Amino acid sequence: KCFILIPEINAGSLANVAFEWNGTTPTGTHTIIASVATFNSLERDYNNNDANTTITVNSENLISSCQVITVSGSYSLSNNLTITTLQNNNCIEIQANNVVFDCKGKSIKGSGAAWAGTNAFFISSNNSVIKNCVLSDMGRGVATGGVNNLVLSNTIYNMWEGINAAGYYSTYENNTVFDNRVSEGRAFTIWWGPSGHIVRGNKFTNSNYGIDLGFCGGGNPFPCITNHTFYNNYIAGNTVNARDFAGY
Repeated sequence: KCFILIPEINAGSLANVAFEWNGTTPTGTHTIIASVATFNSLERDYNNNDANTTITVNSENLISSCQVITVSGSYSLSNNLTITTLQNNNCIEIQANNVVFDCKGKSIKGSGAAWAGTNAFFISSNNSVIKNCVLSDMGRGVATGGVNNLVLSNTIYNMWEGINAAGYYSTYENNTVFDNRVSEGRAFTIWWGPSGHIVRGNKFTNSNYGIDLGFCGGGNPFPCITNHTFYNNYIAGNTVNARDFAGY
């Protein structure tokens, strides 16, 4: 509960109160009570000098540096990140299930597009979301493992690879991936035998490869790329708009 003390006011009058709530507030419903500091001597209803309301707080964790996320919840960038060092080759690694990471238009920028095994985001968990991020100048923008993840409305450019879709039954929607010309320069890739992805409403443009499918390595028999759904994607201006890397 939060208590606000109001100076004496006349009966029937209104008081406008503004306040700032600093600090960390747990998720849930909270009550704000506004109470008159001194009762008006003409006020007959001495028991009605309080007013209260409720607010619902959706807790969000603000991230200001690269790190591993091991607790479920909502996360966002507090500022744009320009990174030169990485933890486990990832800027943000999501290990916990049920994470929503909303960059809200803020960016993660590396020191230059190159392979080097680096990812702006790596999801190794399930039921997580990465959305509204601007990612550039690294190895990969987003690499996914796990099951039932969502990569939504991100802008990714100047990467060795924009999105790498491993794992199973995830959705990649409304992303804009372009200008990936370093080495392989892939906008969107599915490798190593995942299945069940939905890829819709994306723009994959101006890269060496727009969509790159295949490569049944690691003991995966051909065909290893199966049961994916692609629709309403715009793929244009790439050196090769679509390729089956396995050679089939």
